[in-house]
Amino acid sequence: MIEWDLIENLHRRGLEHILDQIFGYLDYYCLRRAELVSVVWQEALLEGKIWKTLLGKNMCLFPCWKDMFVALKGMKHKSLDFQDDSAEYYRKICCLIEVELQLLESNWKKMKYSERKSEFGCISHCYSTTVYNYFYDFYDLNGDWIVRVQRDRRIVIRNRWTLEIEDVLEIPIMQIQFNDIIPVLKSVKINDSFIVASFIHHPEICVWDTKTRDLLYVIVMDSCGIQEEEQNDEDSFLHSECGLSLWKNLLLSCYTRSLDLSWILTLRCLSPSMGEEVVLLHRTVIVGPGFILGLFVDEIYTVVFFLHHKSLSEEVTVEIRNTTSFEIKTVIKFNSKNIPSGFHYANGLVVTSPGDRGKSIRIWDVVTGLCIVKIPYRESLASIRLVSNKYVVGCENSCKIKIWDLQTALKSNRSPNPGCLMKTIPPPPVPYLDMPPSLAVDEFQIVLVSQFDRRSFRLSVKNFLDAAK
Repeated sequence: MIEWDLIENLHRRGLEHILDQIFGYLDYYCLRRAELVSVVWQEALLEGKIWKTLLGKNMCLFPCWKDMFVALKGMKHKSLDFQDDSAEYYRKICCLIEVELQLLESNWKKMKYSERKSEFGCISHCYSTTVYNYFYDFYDLNGDWIVRVQRDRRIVIRNRWTLEIEDVLEIPIMQIQFNDIIPVLKSVKINDSFIVASFIHHPEICVWDTKTRDLLYVIVMDSCGIQEEEQNDEDSFLHSECGLSLWKNLLLSCYTRSLDLSWILTLRCLSPSMGEEVVLLHRTVIVGPGFILGLFVDEIYTVVFFLHHKSLSEEVTVEIRNTTSFEIKTVIKFNSKNIPSGFHYANGLVVTSPGDRGKSIRIWDVVTGLCIVKIPYRESLASIRLVSNKYVVGCENSCKIKIWDLQTALKSNRSPNPGCLMKTIPPPPVPYLDMPPSLAVDEFQIVLVSQFDRRSFRLSVKNFLDAAK
């Protein structure tokens, strides 16, 4: 009997391009098992572009692979110091990403993390007068940076892994129409392509390139066909910024129009080049009066949280729109007795935290508009966040942080499940409670901004990727 090994035969004949096609059907774990078949198979897997192809494919198919690669580069992991185009290098990177993903999940379950703190400076007085604790858009983070607006109309960019300030963006003050009011920055958002910032009483939106930090353009309302009816009253031209949301090249923005206290909701497609036009995709008017409490957009849904003032009461409405058509698909309403203290949207789910009379954290399906999970909890939360459909992270006014396992909660079949609480992180010894804390979370870090004393704030970062030993 003659033993015949196809892989060995192809390898000895130098037909790596055929081996690339054969092994291209295997995932990471199958390739690692294939290495154990024989020494020849192991050698064959280090020829051609098998591991390079796997890395590119997984970074496209699995966001966690891309996010981990960006995070490891940001942390300047020693395995990435000497990049080359060899199969051994790409194999090492694939193995590193998979090992770190498993370690990251383990760190969350065991609540192992390292912590860094830094002074965060003063925050504009406009945030301290917010009626509800929803709008804390004065800072944001992406895979590499934490950005924040300052009272001096600058945007500070910090390295999210070292917390060191690496750049400061200046506002193009000559391109802002003053209208007898000094521009004050209110919101900032960042992703891998853009940094966008808006003002309190000015409709302009500034857009920078994230990588080069070059100012790309200043969006004005008139350029997108959004302008007030002509009135003699000067106040009719004033707008109050209500928030931003950024998803890839989609920018969702909203302003309150002082003429009739209605809200102008606008979805734009940003261009990465200075010479290209910003495309207005959708524009609609939501009838007031009230407050826009939050905006979220992704490639499928646009979610708007707003509070309506009625004659004797208030009502919070969550409006879910199709991002492509901008048609309203689902509406969730809260009356004055069960207004949530906070909320967040991610990956087709909405989470709401209990208000003064609430008894539970609730998870809502945006397709049906129905509550699918209740997590018993009676305390009011200053901030709440969904993290990659894995965790729910909430922060009390005292800066105490609670973390729940979302997947455990989703298995409870709508019945309240108190057993999904993973961890309670105690607050600092003497928190300053004049202004509620603000929370930003992803799979790598919990970022908390809290008031340190009467004039300044502190940035605290809990890092699960680089956990304490």
